[in-house]
Amino acid sequence: MQRMKLYSCNVLRHVFFLILLGVAIYIFMKLSMMKNQSERHVNMLSEQLRNKTFSQIEHTANMFLPLNYSASSLARGLSSSLNGTQLPFTEIQTKVAPLLFLSLSTIPFVSQVSYVGQDRLMLAFYTEEGHDEDQTFAVFSNTSSAIWYSQPVNRDTGMLYGQPVVVDTKTVGVETLGWSKESLKGTMGYASQSSISIGLNKAKRELFFNTATMDGRGKISVGFPVQYVDDRFSALNFYGADFHLASNNGQVIVDTKIPHTSIIVYNGTVSVQFKNLNGSREDLSGNQSCKLVNGERGQFEVKIKENNFVFYCSVIEIAGLESVYLDQLLYMSPF
Repeated sequence: MQRMKLYSCNVLRHVFFLILLGVAIYIFMKLSMMKNQSERHVNMLSEQLRNKTFSQIEHTANMFLPLNYSASSLARGLSSSLNGTQLPFTEIQTKVAPLLFLSLSTIPFVSQVSYVGQDRLMLAFYTEEGHDEDQTFAVFSNTSSAIWYSQPVNRDTGMLYGQPVVVDTKTVGVETLGWSKESLKGTMGYASQSSISIGLNKAKRELFFNTATMDGRGKISVGFPVQYVDDRFSALNFYGADFHLASNNGQVIVDTKIPHTSIIVYNGTVSVQFKNLNGSREDLSGNQSCKLVNGERGQFEVKIKENNFVFYCSVIEIAGLESVYLDQLLYMSPF
């Protein structure tokens, strides 16, 4: 009888242990399923936010599309009203200047417009930020010499007033009009190109320039502030991510806010570098391609100090500037 009771107790203990083990396994499996479901939900939510962010960026970039054609449209309009290819300065004053001033006054965000002829006769209008209101100035060269003059402009009529002042050509050049010396060589057709350069403004702020040839009569350039692009992208909600935007040759448009970090863009690739206190830089990522592959954006992981990041990058175009890159969409991620 005693043995039977002992045997029954042992059986009950084993059964109880098996029940506990079964319950533990069930709870573990349930928790694992919940964890997997939670991870899938987080991953799905992260992907949705990334796609929403990419959509916002592309939509914002499309806002600048009309500026791609501003210079070529202006060049065509001017060419239709001009005769001959060598324009005397009097004709530049009477026919070119009014349309340039009208473009400066009516095209949204434009802060500088200019014309240069084959013989280097030149006229430009630009706005200078003031304490109370912006002021408009003209810069011109009425001979083929290298002497430039500056004069204030009536904002309502476009007429120049006051005495012309000689401009220090050491501080300005064709680059401040949106052209490189090489781009001035060809003037046939209406081909246009875009670039970033410092404008005529005293603050030396950078401008996006869209330039176009005038079918043998010279070139037209239209510029608007890089800061305007920066403001539009900085106003977007990146859902806690960091954002960096640069041209294909490395000119920074919107800089990363990751401390002690520099991002280098060149010819379709991007590298993340850590800036040491002594001024040296440490390459953390190598050159990563940002070109679309089968519709997928570039993606790579980088550890900066104690933080781990996932970078997403893709090619994008801003105001006609080719190979401008959405360099970085950044998310903290525990690898």
